[in-house]
Amino acid sequence: MGEGAFSTCVLATLDSSRTIWRFASAGHPPPLVVADGGARLLELRGPPVGALDDFDYEVVEEVVRRPAAIVLYTDGLVERRDVRLEDGLARLRELAADEVVSGSARAEALVTEMLGREGPADDVAVLVVEIDEARPFSLELSTEPTQLAVLRDELRPWLRSQGLDEPAARDLLVAIGEAATNAIEHPRDSTKALFRVEGRLGDGELVVRVSDSGRWREPSLPTDRGRGLAFMRKLVSDVEVVESDGGTAVVLRQDLRDRSRERNR
Repeated sequence: MGEGAFSTCVLATLDSSRTIWRFASAGHPPPLVVADGGARLLELRGPPVGALDDFDYEVVEEVVRRPAAIVLYTDGLVERRDVRLEDGLARLRELAADEVVSGSARAEALVTEMLGREGPADDVAVLVVEIDEARPFSLELSTEPTQLAVLRDELRPWLRSQGLDEPAARDLLVAIGEAATNAIEHPRDSTKALFRVEGRLGDGELVVRVSDSGRWREPSLPTDRGRGLAFMRKLVSDVEVVESDGGTAVVLRQDLRDRSRERNR
């Protein structure tokens, strides 16, 4: 950059689930996370690029629940000669938290409202990344043991995209795997060698349904096998077996609010 030259910047990366973000900043205005009905600034520390010859920048990891938005911007959006920087940041938080404005309209509204009639005193850039509502999960697989690995690979990013912490996601993954194993090994009178896994998030509860076209078969003799239901009930909030003429479904429910309370104890 040349002697005596430096520049601020902020770097944000996200995983494929669009839930876990990693941020680092080099003297740049703090990123803004809009979620859960409010907006918060991420306080990151680090000198501008070029200010020091060698510096290990701090990386901050954030789990962002859907729906949400990430706002990155240059200092020209919040700095004014006659306005304190703290007041500019507070105004930005207030405007960004407006739930009526979203998508490309959010970025336009932030620029318009923050700059007002006076226009920019400095260059201004704003980047808004919108994270949509959680998508449902649906996957149909053949009743082959090898399909369990496929199911796990598909489920991991989806569970993370629902905002679950690692222990909760791991418990659900194990419970779903047990239900899927039952669908593969236990059904009788199956009319087709397929099973389906469906998941959805609603009102603080994650519901996963594992269904097949066979009938539930209870163990005929007391053995170490056949304890799948008891095992699943230890891992999730509720387990229900639904039998019908069309087959059997195991419905797993995890109350995420209970998990949140456990973490805060």
